[in-house]
Amino acid sequence: MITLLGPYVQPIFGALIAFPFLAGALTLPYCVINYRRYGGIAAIRTFVFFSFVLYCLCAFLLTVLPLPDIRDVAASDPIPINFIPGSNLIEGMADFGLFVTQPISLLQPKAWAGYLMSRQLFQLLANVIMLVPMGFFLRYFFECSLRKTLLISFLTSLFFELTQLSGLYGIYPHAYRCPDVDDLICNTLGGLIGFYLAPLLARFLPTKDEIDLLSWKAGSKVSPIREWVAACADLCIVGVVSTSWTTIWDYVQLQQLTINFNPTIGPITVFLYFCLLQKFLHGQTPGKMIMRIRLVTEDGSDKLPIPSLLIRYGLLYFVVPLVASINILAAGSAVVFAFYEPGLLKAIGIITCLGVIVLTVLFTLGILKKSHRLPHDHFSHTRVVVASRPDAPNTPDTSDTSTPSTSSDSSNGPHNPITPDGPDKPTSASNPPTSYSL
Repeated sequence: MITLLGPYVQPIFGALIAFPFLAGALTLPYCVINYRRYGGIAAIRTFVFFSFVLYCLCAFLLTVLPLPDIRDVAASDPIPINFIPGSNLIEGMADFGLFVTQPISLLQPKAWAGYLMSRQLFQLLANVIMLVPMGFFLRYFFECSLRKTLLISFLTSLFFELTQLSGLYGIYPHAYRCPDVDDLICNTLGGLIGFYLAPLLARFLPTKDEIDLLSWKAGSKVSPIREWVAACADLCIVGVVSTSWTTIWDYVQLQQLTINFNPTIGPITVFLYFCLLQKFLHGQTPGKMIMRIRLVTEDGSDKLPIPSLLIRYGLLYFVVPLVASINILAAGSAVVFAFYEPGLLKAIGIITCLGVIVLTVLFTLGILKKSHRLPHDHFSHTRVVVASRPDAPNTPDTSDTSTPSTSSDSSNGPHNPITPDGPDKPTSASNPPTSYSL
């Protein structure tokens, strides 16, 4: 059995390596969509979503890895496509003397024992299992019906087969794996199995509507991640504006397209964007609008004085990076002193460098303890608040017992509202579970 699992180790290991990069690329749009839609993010939603991303990455790499040498593929004959349903099953049984056309041959216990432990059967079962999680995620998290689940599972499998047929989108001269109709059947069957297993597995998880309600409740406060996403969006806009401004200015001056670094462009853009624009928009920037948050003074007014904005963003985008750079330099210097300097000089250097880091941490913690805010909030006398919230998810009135529950509802239980035909219309839970939020 271990030897049968060997070919699957490399794709899964490759998916684990690539996953942090893919997750990093998806984090910003994921946060924007969820903060816009729900006003907050429940930790369980993040776990389920990125579990789905990791699964999709594993499933894709399982269909393309390991990659052969291009010269070996070019020297080989193209692999024919198998259009005969069930041929792999029949041929695998025939290798062990089990012939469908000869019923007497099917009465061989030893032949069945060999076939049940064979690579041929394991390959078929692996193709079924590969899309079982897809069926589960489609029903539980995306609330797809049976028809949608079958269609998406089939199209996913077809995408995998066309990827193989194209030679990994033209990288190889022809297919290096055999596109097979049996794979389409097994993959789609796996999606169907996952769909019907979803109600059993979902009993151990909060429902989709409970997750929605948790996300909405999390949106009542401005979390650090929410501010970070808004800042990232704003910095992307500032970067594009600064680069465009510099490029246009150089083109007007030099009559040629160049991209040169101008140290005055950054501070000017930050002043215009974060000070003047934010004052004009009553404490909001495009990034803050996306995140539904607003900058106000300590007394809650959105009439922000320019000096407060200068202090806030001067600290945030100039002083804080400078202090961070000094601390990184101090940490590196401490390492240098520890390894390359002798005696007393080593001790003095290490203590001095570490002292800079400790003082920075203690200063920041002191500000947090005093005002429960970071230095740029404390010294500018500003704070970030929620500007608007989406509508709360509708929750059923548990006190109304006049409407009897149907048999299908009672069979699924109060915790799992998944119906046999799939939850096309979400229902809500009145008592959401306790969860951490972002």
